[in-house]
This record gives sequence, structure tokens and C-alpha cells, in this order.
Amino acid sequence: LEDVLEEKTPLELQINNFVKKMVIVGIAIFVLVWIINYFKSYNVLDSLLKALTLAMSILPEEIPVAFTTFMAIGAWRLMKIGVVVKQMKTVETLGSATVICSDKTGTITENKMSLAKLYSVVSGKITSTQEEIGENEKELIRMAMWASEPIPFDAMEIALHESYKRFFDIDERPNYKMFHEYPLEGKPPMMTHIFQDYSGNRIIAAKGAPEALMNASKLSSTERKKIQKIMNILASYGYRVLGIGQTSFQGNAFPSKQQDFQFNFMGLVAFYDPPKQNIQSVFEDFNTAGIKVKIITGDNAATTLAIAKQIGFRGYEHSISGNELMKIPDSELSKTVSDTQIFTRMFPDAKLKIINALKSNGEVVAMVGDGVNDGPALKTAHIGIAMGKKGSEIAKDSASLILIDDD
Repeated sequence: LEDVLEEKTPLELQINNFVKKMVIVGIAIFVLVWIINYFKSYNVLDSLLKALTLAMSILPEEIPVAFTTFMAIGAWRLMKIGVVVKQMKTVETLGSATVICSDKTGTITENKMSLAKLYSVVSGKITSTQEEIGENEKELIRMAMWASEPIPFDAMEIALHESYKRFFDIDERPNYKMFHEYPLEGKPPMMTHIFQDYSGNRIIAAKGAPEALMNASKLSSTERKKIQKIMNILASYGYRVLGIGQTSFQGNAFPSKQQDFQFNFMGLVAFYDPPKQNIQSVFEDFNTAGIKVKIITGDNAATTLAIAKQIGFRGYEHSISGNELMKIPDSELSKTVSDTQIFTRMFPDAKLKIINALKSNGEVVAMVGDGVNDGPALKTAHIGIAMGKKGSEIAKDSASLILIDDD
């Protein structure tokens, strides 16, 4: 975020360009009037004053005052409909937007995660949380909970803690304290938590993108194919899918990277996050206005395409992943970002690259997001729009507009 330099808005560039042209015109007229008056009167001072008076009347010095007033009125109007304006200069830019890039979770969807499906490797079947579940599925929920923050704030982690309380009569959480933590990182990302009780018993649990957990686990090619197949089935219904792993470790000389642990891949947990009720009509309004819409998300392709299909998003058939995007040469990047509507498995660098490529195409770009990973893209876009209720502080700090009710 610190490396992102603030740029002038398209309106500021237009005003500066106009003022520069008027200055050139003023200077030209100043010189012309001075010369004409001098050759008529041969009075240097009188000719200079007349030329200077005319030149000063041409220079548009009231423009900054006028535009500041217009933008203040615009900010006041936006505030009345639930939009906090942090940077007044972006108000006028709103009318110039040609592309809107939107995150998926919490922006297109409600960010109301509910644990819907479970897949245990041991059981080998997909189970719904609405029916009776076996011991293997319960253990999967238990490990998923331990892989979460002790005091959850993320919607998925809140859902896991609630499911743990629902399926377990005895609460182990008061007996354990976090001993070591590996934060969310990697491409695709994962996180690992190590808890220990007063007797020295340890729980080492990890969760994250299923691909990341599979790469850090001992799995045969047959097992990998089966997990991938189950993952695709769950994602095709629009579920957000996480892989869960568990391992053991003696001593305190933990590996520097969590990927160096040898995990036992336990299974998959699937969450359902419904699309916002009005999002389809919102996107139709954008399309009618001639504004292109692109989805840029950290979620996997299958889940994103399923949600896009549910809301009738145009161009959902074609998508590209973050790793694929980073390999595209700069000469082809502009065309790729222009032709592609859905970008999946995106990380902050990839999101930033998309925004910059669209800007280099001459587009006026708005970015809508709520997560920490949206921060650089929100700050780089001409118009950064964050969610006020469930948006992260990083997102709100980076944005120029904040939607108070996340709508």
C-alpha cells in the first residue's frame, strides 16, 4: 500500500489541461495587445497595463472554487443516500467511470457464511450439516475450528465456531491456548494454528485453499483426483470450499514455513454465501449505462462461475487465474484484461496488475471491495469503494468512498 502513489483524477487532469491551454492563450493575447497598443501610443507602461488587464481576465482563476463547490454539493448528496466521501475529488469522477471491478465475497454476496456440506476423506462421502453426521465429519469440524482464530471475526470462522458448539457437548476451547501461529499466506493461501493445553497436549490444525493443503499433505495421485473431483462438485453449486489438515510435532523448533509440515488431509468444508438479492438488477443497470463489470476474487473458478451464473452475470464463461495472469507478457496484458470478465484465485499483486492494465487502456476504473487483499487495488483505482459494515479497516482506509450499509 505504501508503494502505491496517489494519482490525479481524470477530472483534475482535464482541468489542469484546460488551465494550461488558457494560460498559453492569455500569454499570446497579452503579447499581441501589448505590441498593438505600443505601436499606436508608443507608451510602454500604458500598453503593458492594458495587455496585463486583458490577460488576467482570460485566466480562469475561479475554476478551483467552482469545482470545489460542485464536489461538496455532490458529497452532501451522496451522504444522504448512505455513501461516505473520503476524497471529494472522486465525486465528479463517478460520472466518468467506464469499468467497475468488483470483489465477490461480501460485495456481490452477503458475506453471511453458513457451513453447508462436509467431505471426510475417511468416510468418502459428501454430508449435509442439516442431517445427522458421523464421528469423522465431527472431527473435521473440530479441526476446522482449531484452524480458525480463537476469537473469530471472519464470517467463515464464525460459522465454524458455531458449528462446533452445535455438534459438540463438551467445549475444549477454554482448556487450550494458542502456542504458535502461521498467518494466512501462500499462493493459494493457507493458515496453521498450534494450540496446547496445560498438560502439554497439542493440536496442530490447518485450513485454506484445498490445493494448498493437498500440496502440503501425503496423498496419492488417486486420492488427489478424488478430492479434486469432490471439490469441483461442491464448487459447482456455488459453495466456498476449504481444505482441512492436521498434523503432530514434537519440540518447539517449528519449521519456518507451514508448508514444511507433513499434514494429514482430513477433508473439505463447504460454505454457502448467498448473492445479494438486488445484485442482478444492479449489474443490469451498469450494463444499460454502458459500464463494463468485472469480477476479481480470491475464490476458485468453479465457485465464482456458479455464483456468476446464479446472478446472470454476462461473460461468466471465460475466466483466468491469478497465476496465469502474472505469466502474461505486458504486450498481451491489455487485451486479456479487456476481454476477460472474471478473474479468480487473485492475490493483491494480481488485482493491482489488473487495475493498472485497465487504466493503461484509458479506462476510468472503479474498484469495489471489502477485504485486506483488496487494499492496493482500492487505492490504485480512480474510484475505490469499500464496504462500511463488514469491510476490513485496511479496505476502508484505502478507499475514497465507503458504502455505509454495504449495498
